[in-house]
Formats: sequence, structure tokens, C-alpha cells
Amino acid sequence: MTAPSRRHRDGTDPSALEVVTTSQRPALEEEVEAAFRPLWPEFIFHDQIDREHRQKVEEYFREYDLLLLEGGQVVA
Repeated sequence: MTAPSRRHRDGTDPSALEVVTTSQRPALEEEVEAAFRPLWPEFIFHDQIDREHRQKVEEYFREYDLLLLEGGQVVA
């Protein structure tokens, strides 16, 4: 007996997803921006406090800044 296929409602296969950190894949920075920029409110990209804290996350916590890849592409 084989296990049933577990697919998301949108038809994607969760086993095809890969979790990585920005410290593991720093070259994805441009792809991350391209994936998120159209979805996030514009003010986030201009807020001084957010910019300050984002830089701290990138500097001190890159190993906890997760990315979700599907087929090598950033999806979340």
C-alpha cells in the first residue's frame, strides 16, 4: 500500500519545497526582492525603523531568516 499523495489546494507538492536561510543562499537576495516587492505595501520599503531593523536581522540573524524555494525559485 502506498501513501496518499499530499498536495496543497493549489496542486503543489509540499515535498518539492526546500527551506533555506539567507545565510546559506545569499545570492538569492535579488530574487527575494523581486518576489516580495509587488506583494508588500510600498511604505515598508521607505520606513526608516524597518530599514534599521532589517539590517540588524541581516547582520546578526541570517541563519534564522528563512526562505521557501520551489524548483529553486523563491516563493516565500
